[in-house]
Amino acid sequence: MKRKVWLAILLSLVMLVSMLSLTACDKKEKDDESVPNNPEEVAEAFAQAWEMEDYESLIDLYAYDFEAELKDDALDEFDSEEEFFEELSEECDEDISSWKKAYKVFLDQAKEYMKEEYGDDYELTVEATDTEEMDEEEVGAVINYLLENYDEYIDEDDVEDIEEAVDVTVKVSISGHVYESVINDLTVTVVKIDGKWKVANCYYSDDYDDYYGHYGDEY
Repeated sequence: MKRKVWLAILLSLVMLVSMLSLTACDKKEKDDESVPNNPEEVAEAFAQAWEMEDYESLIDLYAYDFEAELKDDALDEFDSEEEFFEELSEECDEDISSWKKAYKVFLDQAKEYMKEEYGDDYELTVEATDTEEMDEEEVGAVINYLLENYDEYIDEDDVEDIEEAVDVTVKVSISGHVYESVINDLTVTVVKIDGKWKVANCYYSDDYDDYYGHYGDEY
């Protein structure tokens, strides 16, 4: 299935520094108990949402206001939300008039893509296989990374209070009758902000040098 142009544009930002997001008014609220709060569970939930383009879940998992960033990026070339939704509706052949509806369309299209690529019986599994704690210098580099890239979307005081950060390697496996198995390692940088573990960044292990280099080398 051919990816839509608009989706490629949205995801390109994510591959370089993160992803994107939309408005707070339609944001899905979750009970605290349903949100994972240890680095491995957060990384696994993030990998699942990342692969399935589940924007509502990603919004809850990012350390910064991913929803506001996505909205700003999506509307960058449009004069209004109405104009954006009209274009999106035409591209997706769906009646889209809200961000919540857009989230659902993104997720539904991702599911259809999985079925076409791997088969109706596709199975996506995620497993945290390794956790590396960062030292004080590395934590400082991640703080600088967040402040330099997401200063508009994150509380500076909260970021500067970060004391813990880890890199969690998540094995992502997709299987079905079309392809026996596709396995990737996604490394998820998770930080502890105000007592909660949140995602600061992620990268596929093979793409690490291509996309990001090391935090310490860049910042």
